[in-house]
Amino acid sequence: MIACTRHTVAGPGPWSRPGLRRPVLADSIGKPAPITDEVEKILGRPAHTYAEWVADDVAAFRG
Repeated sequence: MIACTRHTVAGPGPWSRPGLRRPVLADSIGKPAPITDEVEKILGRPAHTYAEWVADDVAAFRG
């Protein structure tokens, strides 16, 4: 029996670099994302935390 994965059937996805044996995302496992000020530059205000977002939009979660 031969096992097939999406990678072998459809080819590498957009997250892969040509010539690499594993997806680029594998290199980021267990590492925190870099902190940037891009959200503030785009929105003109600091980014909200996940907890702030949930608290602000709690009504949407209650149905």
